[in-house]
Amino acid sequence: MLMVFQFVMTPLQLLGIMVLLWRQIGPYSLISLAVLLIVLPLVFSAGKKMYSLFGLRQAAADARVKLVNELVNAIRIVKVYHLLRMRGWLF
Repeated sequence: MLMVFQFVMTPLQLLGIMVLLWRQIGPYSLISLAVLLIVLPLVFSAGKKMYSLFGLRQAAADARVKLVNELVNAIRIVKVYHLLRMRGWLF
């Protein structure tokens, strides 16, 4: 629902800002629109790159967590084995 609201409101906000700029500075307000339209694809590409890097970082973090869990489980097994040997239940 939020995405629909943003898709509707963003162009309306841009139109309102352009009208206010046109009233204040006239045709020079089109320069700001041109800069916005030039920079917008750069922002989108940077967002896509950040999203892909986030996915890679999450995959590395998952691998790290899995390795630490395996290490903790191995330590638990060694502790239980040692406890059993100390009590004489295991030869």
